[in-house]
Amino acid sequence: MPIILQYCLMLFIFQAQVQSAENTPAPRLLARVNGVEIKEGDLLASLVLNRMPKIKESPATSGKLKQQLVHRELIRQFLKERKVVPNKFEFESQWNLLLSMIKQDQSNLDVLLEKLGCTEKQLKDEIALPLAWEQYAWQAIPDEKMQEEFKNHQAHWNGTQVVVSQIYLKVPEGAGETEIEALKVKLSSIRKEITGGSMTFAEAAKKYSQSPSAEDEGKIGKFQYYSRMPIELTKVAFGLKQGEISEPFRSSFGLHIYQVTEVVPGDFSFRDVRKEIFRHMSQELWVTTAEELKLKAKIELVE
Repeated sequence: MPIILQYCLMLFIFQAQVQSAENTPAPRLLARVNGVEIKEGDLLASLVLNRMPKIKESPATSGKLKQQLVHRELIRQFLKERKVVPNKFEFESQWNLLLSMIKQDQSNLDVLLEKLGCTEKQLKDEIALPLAWEQYAWQAIPDEKMQEEFKNHQAHWNGTQVVVSQIYLKVPEGAGETEIEALKVKLSSIRKEITGGSMTFAEAAKKYSQSPSAEDEGKIGKFQYYSRMPIELTKVAFGLKQGEISEPFRSSFGLHIYQVTEVVPGDFSFRDVRKEIFRHMSQELWVTTAEELKLKAKIELVE
């Protein structure tokens, strides 16, 4: 199932309101986008599509999904204005896949629609949205643009892998800037010990790192640019030459120093990774288009 399709359907589940028979209160209004209302839904926990996991509701999660729902509505209106529709065969294929998944979960479409509090047309519209976007994106992202992306960032796409070790320091919960800066200074001092020859990176990792990888001389493995590793970390790793040690940097996980111990060149051609490049550029285009549309749209967010 296409990634953007999973994304849109997850948001749709968030938006849908579970209806009980008589006294369920009307869904709370979240926003209006150019006059179109977006209403609050429960963060449903059932395995509806592609066996998606439960989403735990919190102020942060709710706020983020609300913004994504706004993006989705903006893209919907954008495509409708341009009369972009999904490929008929692709739509029927995805619809039949959904029906098959529902059957595997020992349910049926009517039960699903009742749980979501929506109509069959609404559900079909959600499946149609990312497929219609894909039709638009293939026109907006010609081969020349994808080839340029491949040429300018070959190591990101050709299967190149880096072998990385790290020294990691935890940032205590609620730490202020003064405490964080002190940890950065400590990492800088450790880096100087290594570059000055007082100890090797492996020895420093064993002595100072607060990651489980410390037991293995800081080794965290071999990976490609787009892989299991968070992109904020691969960006740093792929910015280093073999043997180079990074400056201390902060991520959402804590503070790090990286060393690339080996670079394994890849040999994928553009044709080998064309679909992956398209998927990546399509997702980027989705976000940038929605952000541009927000600047001109009339959006009312309801707290």
